Amino acid sequence: MNAYQFFVVIFLCLLSVAISATEVASMKAGRFTIEFDNDGGQVVYGDNYSAPQRPMSDFGPWKNQIFIDSTSGQLVLYVCSFTDLGELASCSPKLVDTVITPDPASLPEDVVVGFVRNINLDSPSFEMIWHVSEKQESVWSDTRLYGIVGPVSAFWTKHSSRHIFMKTDAVEQLLRLLGPETLADTAVGGVMVFLLKGDGKHSEQGGIANTNTE
Repeated sequence: MNAYQFFVVIFLCLLSVAISATEVASMKAGRFTIEFDNDGGQVVYGDNYSAPQRPMSDFGPWKNQIFIDSTSGQLVLYVCSFTDLGELASCSPKLVDTVITPDPASLPEDVVVGFVRNINLDSPSFEMIWHVSEKQESVWSDTRLYGIVGPVSAFWTKHSSRHIFMKTDAVEQLLRLLGPETLADTAVGGVMVFLLKGDGKHSEQGGIANTNTE
């Protein structure tokens, strides 16, 4: 090996080390891609957090309705209004954010319907009643919606076989939107939850994702 070849090899080795040192780790969570830098910072790429258009036939008869797509990793809170006769009039999206859910394949139905029976404000966590078969009750009886406690990075590294997780700030927004009546008595405000398998047909969009509220 002559001197020129020697310096070329040294240069390539140093270049390889430099690239490795600045390589950004990433992971997928639903439709979102999260990139981590060496200092622990993170940037979330993917969807624009827009709420999907839903026909009125998708909604139940309760004021607060949460749709969770286990394929896209997205949660949407809709708040519904009613006519004087008690009929459903309209449902508007009020919060859209990311969630960590059980694997879509683990869902016993395309749509698993549940109701919030209690909200623990200390955790925070939502205790659920799920409408599943008797065979599935033992699996789903303890499945809850939780807020992540600790650094935000813990949210993206959280994996679950049963539970649903939201970032703490998103849970705090959710609690504010549900309001004191619902927090005091879930039977009064009413919170219905639809956990969807999803169809996986979600377009990837560039840019940094931001939470939207109305």
